[in-house]
Amino acid sequence: MKILRYVVLLFVVFGFVFVAPGAQAMEIRSGESVLVEREQVIDGSVIIGATNITIDGVVHGDVFCAGQRVTIAGTVDGDVICAAQTMVISGDVSGNVRLLGQSVEVGGWVRRNATLAAQSFAVSRNASVSGELLFAGQSLVVDGLIGKSIMGAVQSATVNGRVNGSVKLDVESLGLGEGASISGALRYTSDKDAVIARSSSVAGTIERTTPPVSNKTQEKVFPKSSRPWPANALPSILFYLIIGLITVSVFPNYTKRVTDQMKATPFSTGFTGAVALMSVPVLVVILAITILGIPIALALLFLYIVTIMLSRIFVANIVGAYILDNFNVRQKTNLLFQMLVGVPIVWFMFKAPFVGGFIGFIAVCWALGGVVQLLRRAKK
Repeated sequence: MKILRYVVLLFVVFGFVFVAPGAQAMEIRSGESVLVEREQVIDGSVIIGATNITIDGVVHGDVFCAGQRVTIAGTVDGDVICAAQTMVISGDVSGNVRLLGQSVEVGGWVRRNATLAAQSFAVSRNASVSGELLFAGQSLVVDGLIGKSIMGAVQSATVNGRVNGSVKLDVESLGLGEGASISGALRYTSDKDAVIARSSSVAGTIERTTPPVSNKTQEKVFPKSSRPWPANALPSILFYLIIGLITVSVFPNYTKRVTDQMKATPFSTGFTGAVALMSVPVLVVILAITILGIPIALALLFLYIVTIMLSRIFVANIVGAYILDNFNVRQKTNLLFQMLVGVPIVWFMFKAPFVGGFIGFIAVCWALGGVVQLLRRAKK
């Protein structure tokens, strides 16, 4: 039992390290576009869900956001934890940045660490990340300053700036441009030698490791085991934390009603969800055959996909509530705290060898059934 308590405590600490809604105020904003104007000051953390998010003012706290395009040109005193298609940080972030997106650019100052999973990431010439950079993606370009080390897995990496630490990468192609400076060692795993300009400098040793040769001829991909653990786990966990926090903040009553329904009749709810999981796609196809039924089919398909995506969120809420209640935590009824504890635990449950897929299937059926039964009750 003590071991279990320590494990749970670890997950709670994990949640507070990566998402820290302490005693300070938490502001929630949503809509098509959200703008924090240049003269505006937000005292406390802010959760934002919008297509376009722009922060030109000052946030005295953390920023949690999810959107299509995010621009931070102002000042954030805390951490920035976001999922976006395109993200540009041209302002000043005092804490850590943990980002999940397609294209990310730092043109300002990140005063602590940066953890990212993105298709492309660039640090501009006059920009800096004062701490460590942990990156997983396709393209990495560092023209500015990295205060400590760079680690990660990437297809193409180019360093033209300064790294005040070591560089350790799993990479297809690596280049050190004119004026590149690495204060520590350069260690990389690749089939190719790095292209190193004569004017660049590496203070430590340069070591290249050849990746294992596969017997099958196939397009090279980076196996999950070749990436550092955080590069695999953190982006997914952070993504669901952001989605979960936004869900319980914007729709607290709906979340509670769904989870209450799931807990009230778990077996019948799971059976209902399994039936819905198999029958809804068939119903969508039938409706799509007729022209008049196409809008209904599209709406039904959208709700179906969203509910499946949120199934992990609903289950995480229940798991978090159960853990907090057993430990008699003061904030055990707080939906945000429940999500902070539940999401990491549920993520590892779904990734468990052999049984993870089955647990995920049960979770989807359970949550989908809870939504369907709640809709039934609303019609009566």
